[in-house]
Amino acid sequence: MRRHSIVEQCDLCGWVRPVVLLFAAVALLPGSCRRCSAQTPGVHFEAECEVSTVKPVDANSRDPIPMGPRVFPGGRITIGAATLERLIELAYSLQRFQISGGPEWKDKTVFDVVALCPGLPPGAVSAKGYRWTLTGAERGALRDLLESRFHLRVRRESVQGPALLLTQGGGAPALKPTTKPDREPAMSVMQRGTIVDGEAFGINASLDDVAREFTADLQKPVVNKTGIQGSFDFHVLAFAEGNTDLELAVKGVAKHLGLEISKGTANVGSLVIESARMPDAN
Repeated sequence: MRRHSIVEQCDLCGWVRPVVLLFAAVALLPGSCRRCSAQTPGVHFEAECEVSTVKPVDANSRDPIPMGPRVFPGGRITIGAATLERLIELAYSLQRFQISGGPEWKDKTVFDVVALCPGLPPGAVSAKGYRWTLTGAERGALRDLLESRFHLRVRRESVQGPALLLTQGGGAPALKPTTKPDREPAMSVMQRGTIVDGEAFGINASLDDVAREFTADLQKPVVNKTGIQGSFDFHVLAFAEGNTDLELAVKGVAKHLGLEISKGTANVGSLVIESARMPDAN
């Protein structure tokens, strides 16, 4: 009995997983992606979380919520000073250039969100007692929050278009299997003000995580075409002192990892906001 190993990839968020099938392969159906779909099985905001507040930022507050997402033990999630557009980016693991449509205020009015989600699976936290990244379940809860409080309705689209392709370079990839499989995946190209000297690190990071970081850095779709599975740890030392060219740094990091970035075409996912309105009063 023959088996065919294939890879399923979501056109919207780029999430990839290997699949072993008997005889034939099937495509990842729209809306079935476990990473970004609003229909993620087992994740229901009303059942898992209690919303404390969703309200416009008070510029005169004496106790402002720190910007960006923070997740604390016990399931407390805070997202400070975030626009609706930023909340959608977090909920769907997208970049701004992948989001279109919506009300005029989607990228202007900022909100503070505080939610208590004790029913969601816990994720690892940093030494500071919290983390800055959302797990798949937490992103699902945030999508439910956007639907219930902002009455958000979206439509997914995927079109063949220009993209940067992440592929294997000429030599063997300089990637070591992770020694921290329980850590939340992290990957970053370090930026210090306008200086990007090429230093980068990855912890339990897949090549999809690397492609997503490069996408965020360049604000252009970077698609993982390496075919490399698994998660890796790495630390690229600075190699371009005083450099301010982000694209040069990103391509240099890729080269140090034994990878290449080149122009090509690929299915590029996007999200169209069909409707949204200001959140209901708490």
